Amino acid sequence: MKTTIALIPCCGPKLDHAAAARDLYTSSTFRTQLDAALASGCDRVMILSAKHGLLDLDETVAPYDTQITDSDAITVDQLAAQAAVLLPGDVEVYGLLPSKYLALAHAALRRFNVYVQDVYEVCEHMGRAGGIGEHRHICKTIKEN
Repeated sequence: MKTTIALIPCCGPKLDHAAAARDLYTSSTFRTQLDAALASGCDRVMILSAKHGLLDLDETVAPYDTQITDSDAITVDQLAAQAAVLLPGDVEVYGLLPSKYLALAHAALRRFNVYVQDVYEVCEHMGRAGGIGEHRHICKTIKEN
């Protein structure tokens, strides 16, 4: 039986102290994505952190200021090494991710023949949802249904 994982991105605004990953990120967009992921029916929700890679929701994390494009951001090789340890063998991954995070997750997980399903693209049916406003709308729709 496959384990389903919803993968959401970190965000810039954070608390000023260490906290559980689910609480560290403070933007309304993150909250909307987290609510959608939790309502999705997936077995597990994880955060893709630009600095730390895969985070469980209850993992304690100190605030940081790393963006996905920074030189100290998680690499494909580092993320793949994490995935080898953290993800079960038979897994389906659903990404509520912006394009740069999605590309990183694809590159790391395809090493294990795992395809990250782009929830935004699936929901739009006509290509990838263009902006954050559309992403938030899709997340709200997921949560309501």
